[in-house]
Amino acid sequence: MTAALTEISKVTNQISDCENKILELTAELTSLTTQIEEKEKNIEEQEMKYDEQKRLLDKRLVAVYQSGNTTYLDVLLSSSSLSDFISKYYLVEQITECDKTLLTQIQDLKVQIETEKTELEDNKKNLEITKRSEEIQQTALENLKKEKEKMVSKLSSEEKTLQDKLDLYEADKKEIAQEITKAIEEENRRKAEEEAR
Repeated sequence: MTAALTEISKVTNQISDCENKILELTAELTSLTTQIEEKEKNIEEQEMKYDEQKRLLDKRLVAVYQSGNTTYLDVLLSSSSLSDFISKYYLVEQITECDKTLLTQIQDLKVQIETEKTELEDNKKNLEITKRSEEIQQTALENLKKEKEKMVSKLSSEEKTLQDKLDLYEADKKEIAQEITKAIEEENRRKAEEEAR
């Protein structure tokens, strides 16, 4: 192999590496975009739950306010018998427990929403970084292809024939690699669907 063909082979390998990096970055972009969509949907659902819980708590607080100065002690002391006292005591205990549970759920949801929003922002930043990396790789790929074209244009007819065969070999190799990757992805998807059932 001549020195010119050796140089072209190096550039071809660089082009192949660049294309592989672009494929990886594209897959990463797809994954990040899916994660962002899922997070946004999840945040929306969590915020709806939060609003509903908050509405229930507000309603409860209004009811407590409207009942005036009546305390749980007043309710218990107004019992007409021991069984009435026990049933009112049980009711007061349940109401208090419900209030505590509602408050805890609201606080937990608020924390969960904040966590989801932070993760969403991180995903969006990663998406931007990945997009920039992909753009840089695309530019590098274009430059390498131009460099290769210049080198090929300077080859003799015998070298050009040999280079055409090398290019054909590289294209076949790339196509086979893509088919293998596609088959692996389909197998992984099939396994995931089976596990989900």
